[in-house]
Amino acid sequence: MGQLSTEQRLLLAIVLSTVIIIGYSFLAPRLLPQPAMPAATAETGAAVSPSAEPSRAPAAPLSAKERRRAERAALAAVSAARTTVRSPKAGVASDATGSEVEVATGAVHARFSTNGGRVLSWQLKAYRATGSTLYEELVSLRAAKSAAGPLSVRLSDFPDAAAWPAVASLAKLDVGKAGIEQRLPGRGGETVVIPRGPAGVPAGELVFTQALPGGRTLVKRLRFPATGYEVGVELELTGPAPETLDLVWTPGVGLAPDEEEALGRTSTYQNDATAIILSGQGLASGKQDLLKQSDAKKPAEKSGEAPFWAAVRNRYFVAALVPPRIGDCEGVLAVTGIAASDGQPHALTAALRFSLQPGARRVRIPVTAYLGPQEFGALGAAGSRLDRVLDLGWFGWIALPMLQTLKFLAKFTRNYGVAIILLTLIVRGLLWWPSQWGLNQMKRMQQVKPQMDFINTQFKNDPARKQEELMRLYKEQKINPVGGCLPLLLQIPIFFALYSALSSAVELHGTPFAFWIQDLSAMDPYYILPVLVGGTMFIQQAITPVVGDPAQAKMMRWMSVVFAFMFMKMPSGLMLYWLVQNLFQIVQQWRTNRMTAQTA
Repeated sequence: MGQLSTEQRLLLAIVLSTVIIIGYSFLAPRLLPQPAMPAATAETGAAVSPSAEPSRAPAAPLSAKERRRAERAALAAVSAARTTVRSPKAGVASDATGSEVEVATGAVHARFSTNGGRVLSWQLKAYRATGSTLYEELVSLRAAKSAAGPLSVRLSDFPDAAAWPAVASLAKLDVGKAGIEQRLPGRGGETVVIPRGPAGVPAGELVFTQALPGGRTLVKRLRFPATGYEVGVELELTGPAPETLDLVWTPGVGLAPDEEEALGRTSTYQNDATAIILSGQGLASGKQDLLKQSDAKKPAEKSGEAPFWAAVRNRYFVAALVPPRIGDCEGVLAVTGIAASDGQPHALTAALRFSLQPGARRVRIPVTAYLGPQEFGALGAAGSRLDRVLDLGWFGWIALPMLQTLKFLAKFTRNYGVAIILLTLIVRGLLWWPSQWGLNQMKRMQQVKPQMDFINTQFKNDPARKQEELMRLYKEQKINPVGGCLPLLLQIPIFFALYSALSSAVELHGTPFAFWIQDLSAMDPYYILPVLVGGTMFIQQAITPVVGDPAQAKMMRWMSVVFAFMFMKMPSGLMLYWLVQNLFQIVQQWRTNRMTAQTA
């Protein structure tokens, strides 16, 4: 057997890589043992299906006097519990899970623990987990087991406050369009229904009361609207004020990849978390203070004074804490936004730190929490420049109009896959003429290539004369030597903007297209789209005129196979866009080649 050429060795390497990757993708799930689900999953990670929601029963409204009596009873119960329940150390999960409180609105199904009044589960009813019928979950299994979990409170002189036992004013809160159902704690489990207010938008309130050491009381009130993802959080501390008080969301947002695998779900691109602070200085400079999970390999912290908000986001969802104006607070001197990590994977923290007035006996802090999708309209409606959470990359000023156009097309087609195809065709249609001009220039360059090769050979020892002769040839043939590249300066920003819009659009999350593509935000389960993308790239390279080194052109043609493997796990929506754009480019190149052959 003779010695293989460079091209043959490259082709052999590509074929062997193909066999290894495909073989591993299909055999590993069958031969390797699946990771076991954590023991706490059944308690903290189980999602609630829509059919599992309890039925409502009407009753009389709760008076203000009865509400105050319930809070006093809760406070007394907490004081009694302090003799039998010992608070864990900060950052360590409590042995006692405490009792749970369930909250249901039109948009959210949540569970809270009376240990610190923290969030155990926050499920979005409008979104389904990839490859599942379960609601999308914003609280990881680690967060549900952590003492200082989502929406917990830290005091500078008493860090154990995040896990100190509390008593809730309710056992069940259901906020619907018809009214508010509240099931009170107690033997009878009394149910009270409060009808809609004059504004027609009901809201329900859940109260956690903690009796802390030193004669202090911390009350956390959460106000839930009937629809939407904004929650009002009011903190009220009576007694000697510490130096600072923190409202914290940690660790991260959504399930981590290993937790998704433990639940048997398909891993997605949404797990890369980022903690963000937007301050006044950042807004003026157009920058945000970011702490990415990939960068937080050791303990790190960033802070911003007078923040608009502090948040933790993944690709599709966000947990954001929006502070009030100082004038709306009581006993508060200043507020700082914090983005932090303890160096562990998927353990980012977003917090608001309130500096309190020395000697204050009463502190009141109203905060707004947005816990939901990164949907531009919903973020913009929340105010406080929360729409800056949505990251559309360098070309966001182009990507945002494209995303809005995609949503407009989806309203008429009722299918986001069809909308992606139409949007790609519209963009390619608008770029037809500059792209056609570049293709014509490349075709002319190919026609005069023999003359160019002659000049390069004839004057290889005289660079100045060679350049002069080449420029004369270009002028005679009316060729722009960079004509094939100039249209790319216009096309590249648009293509990158489309790429960013499609990869970040929460509208595609869990959205089916057709046939085997049932989630445009997930990878193609059968790798059909990546193979088609690689194949069309190969065809596109094959019919494109060769202007430079033929060996390099041949290698670039086979690089399309490598790209196909790079795209294997990318979202189907992106692959659909890339496939349509490749097909359009092939048709345009074929048409150019045919017209050139007819005029030759």
